Amino acid sequence: ARPAPAIAKLTLAIAAGCVGLLIGELGLRLADLPRSGPFLQEFRGERFKLMGYDSNPSGALDLDLSDPSLRAKLAERLSNPAEFLAHWQETPHAVSFDFNAQGFRERPLAPKSAGTRRIVVIGDSFTAGHGLPNALSYPRLLEVRLQRQYEHELDVDPLKVSIEVLNLGRGDIDLPGILRSAKLALRTLDPDVLVYGYFMNDPVPTLSRAQESPIHDMLDAGWGALEQSPTMTRIGQSDHGWSRVVDLSKRFLADRKLTASTIRWYQRLHEREAWNPTLERIVAMSNTARAHDARFVLLLLPLPFEIADSPFTDAHRQMRESASQAGVEVVDALPALALHPDDDLRLHPRDLHPSPLYTRVVADLLAPVVSQDAGTTAAGRDKSPR
Repeated sequence: ARPAPAIAKLTLAIAAGCVGLLIGELGLRLADLPRSGPFLQEFRGERFKLMGYDSNPSGALDLDLSDPSLRAKLAERLSNPAEFLAHWQETPHAVSFDFNAQGFRERPLAPKSAGTRRIVVIGDSFTAGHGLPNALSYPRLLEVRLQRQYEHELDVDPLKVSIEVLNLGRGDIDLPGILRSAKLALRTLDPDVLVYGYFMNDPVPTLSRAQESPIHDMLDAGWGALEQSPTMTRIGQSDHGWSRVVDLSKRFLADRKLTASTIRWYQRLHEREAWNPTLERIVAMSNTARAHDARFVLLLLPLPFEIADSPFTDAHRQMRESASQAGVEVVDALPALALHPDDDLRLHPRDLHPSPLYTRVVADLLAPVVSQDAGTTAAGRDKSPR
């Protein structure tokens, strides 16, 4: 007897599904997806760091490690050259970092010369220029714009009047460390303007995370396994399981869960009451700057995640309004950056640090603010208390 039509259709659907899964499995294996191994590696030396990525979609990474002569020169600067030479092929697109004696990606710090207008920028990895050549960090771009403006638009003599921007951004730092950078700047560098590039993982934590929460940092969402030694860090996914289709599904679900948890965490952390202890420290920083005859500017730097309809829009509004009400001068980069697609603002698909476009937009927004007197206004700037 022939099987019932419903059973025949079910059998055909199951067979078609199995064929589809097999084709998908084969396709993922041929494409080596999801990729195993690191997408980012860091190799360290004395006052030197090399960051390597598996791809270069933004075009910002300026070192091609497939060049043998370049590899040899870089290896000489690393604490463990053999480690670098054994692993560089996994992340051949690279950028280098040189640090001064204080650990900043900046020239040696010195007293301000006569006739110099000095802007000092403090902050975390967004300010330091994570994953970017030094020339493409927003403090360096800001310096170029201001120097050009002073020399041409303002028609000043560059031999008598100069302008400089010092980048005191540092990766892997939170607000207490940033406050130390501010104190260093105000105590020894005599800035005319102190800019704090604020990112949403800077605050003083005031809320308890759920014990089961996997949150570390939204930038780490989906980064997977991390291997670390004193001279090297490898960030990427763990090894493959028995099925690439299963791997891809598990990673997608895990990334989605972690991203959703992190969004909720940062939204809560930036509600007015929870953010008040952080705001108090920022206000104190602003008052201290004023006592040293320096303007203070709070620069809000958004995460390039669904930025056109950012889940952090309300958080930015709350920070902007509460800081302004407390007498802090605020520049919010979110509206200007929200005009661009996420992919154009990200350094790498799996690294949500700023791309060159992001840093250019920020430098363009900040330049007219820091070049004007404290009593004036500029686009994107919120000076007057509400």
